[in-house]
Amino acid sequence: MTALTLLLLPSPLTASKRAEILDPLLDSAIYSYTARSSSPYFSLRTTLISVELLTLKGGTAPDDAVKWAVKALGSGAVGDIESCLIIERISNCYKVMHPSRRRKMALWSMLACESWMGVGSRISAVRCLREAIGVYQECPGFERLSNHLAGLMESLGMKKEGVEKVTEIVDMQHEGESGVITVEFA
Repeated sequence: MTALTLLLLPSPLTASKRAEILDPLLDSAIYSYTARSSSPYFSLRTTLISVELLTLKGGTAPDDAVKWAVKALGSGAVGDIESCLIIERISNCYKVMHPSRRRKMALWSMLACESWMGVGSRISAVRCLREAIGVYQECPGFERLSNHLAGLMESLGMKKEGVEKVTEIVDMQHEGESGVITVEFA
């Protein structure tokens, strides 16, 4: 509770304060929930709330948010869909730190795409792939990743030249009147 209160304070936390005060408090809370209370749900909840609050802090705090999100992934308390959401959230943490972490954001977006494909969520996978392609097309050395991205596009049933069409489809997903979106892939 103390760690979350620290994160809710409007004043910024320096990197040294986060390392000396916040990290031990979060470690202690997670250990208490996991080992003493045998409640991995509360441990995961504390971790994920901390990730969100650290992301909102800005500066270099999203780096710490990524560290805690990776710990949540490794905790074994998450299922397949939760894992996909956390991986996508890690990508968004790097997006907050734009432009210094654009390639890391794209890497995690690509990993999120693969995770979403694993659970059968095409729309989410396409959205993540679109973010990754948008970054990697602007980066030097994109050619080395193009084979992997082409494989992901093929797995999603997309044509290689259809990236622009996919962008339009994902952008239109919130404009549907019925709330149900049907997307056909070539």
